[in-house]
Amino acid sequence: MAVISLKAQNLASLSALALLQLLAGYFVTQGKIDLSQFKSLASTGGAALALSVVTAWFSYLLPTDIKNSLVFLRLKCALPGHRFLKLSRSDSRIDFELLKHRVADFDALDNNPLRQNQYWYKEIYRPIANELEVASVHKSYLLYRDAAAISLICIIILGGTLILSPSIAGLINQKGLIIFTLFFIGFVVAANSTGRRFVTTSVAIYLSK
Repeated sequence: MAVISLKAQNLASLSALALLQLLAGYFVTQGKIDLSQFKSLASTGGAALALSVVTAWFSYLLPTDIKNSLVFLRLKCALPGHRFLKLSRSDSRIDFELLKHRVADFDALDNNPLRQNQYWYKEIYRPIANELEVASVHKSYLLYRDAAAISLICIIILGGTLILSPSIAGLINQKGLIIFTLFFIGFVVAANSTGRRFVTTSVAIYLSK
């Protein structure tokens, strides 16, 4: 049986978050929303399909490395897996002395972020990737990371459009741009938190085996 990727599973939720931003931006600009128009569009199914297609397209526009750098505010070695030992020290679920005992070449690994991420992925994450708790937090991280990327793309498109074609300001103006920015910040914070949680949860479950 074919396995649906976590990213594909997130598409409906990602589309809902994208729609929420659009509605919030439109409401702030217009002061009201005519829901009857949206109900009419939704009843055809075409609008939902179009939104899903555009959402999926936007989520792939930015390379993964750029999305990770945006979320964790690092240009190099951005992923929390690059520093999973440091993160594990501050997680109360993790017996750090046991982790030191289980990790081969601990001292060398502690000073090498690239090898640290490779070790975490191969030795810790992959064997337990399908554990419910690990998959759940991984799915949440991908959702918020992609939502942040979509928000940023919308900010760039909307900002550029407002500069090049001010007449669109009657639809969504600078206030709407602020709303997208707030959503972007919120998604970045959520992705940062769930990304770190994803790594430490993997470590905690790995040690429990």
